[in-house]
Amino acid sequence: MAETPAQGREGGGPAAPQLRLDELLEGLQAHIAQVRATRDRVHTLLDAVLAIGSDLDLDVVLRRITESAVTLVDARYGALGVLGEEGRIRQFITVGMDEETVRRIGHYPEGQGILGLLIRKPEPLRLAELGRHPDSVGFPEDIRR
Repeated sequence: MAETPAQGREGGGPAAPQLRLDELLEGLQAHIAQVRATRDRVHTLLDAVLAIGSDLDLDVVLRRITESAVTLVDARYGALGVLGEEGRIRQFITVGMDEETVRRIGHYPEGQGILGLLIRKPEPLRLAELGRHPDSVGFPEDIRR
């Protein structure tokens, strides 16, 4: 005689393996979502490589690198600073900021604040809120978040 689902739960019968199976399926679905997200990032990176390689003008290539980086990490905006021989910022490219915001920021950075930190210690740095970093200077309050 077959057990009903209620009988299985009370006696610790077939319901226990079902719960384990559900946990395994949930884990598998989470892993699939992670693989898909990685695949999407790889596609974005490949698109970036193709876009960057389609033009040999340095200014265009630098802008495309900056745009691709912003897209790849899903950032609101990003910037690329090109250092001169003396270690100071010679060129500064921004992506994702409107002209009014760029105007409010003022002159290009001089290598102080967070950019100075990146010049002295060139390692990736991703911030959820610029204003919370102890070296943050120069940004209008409304874009520091």
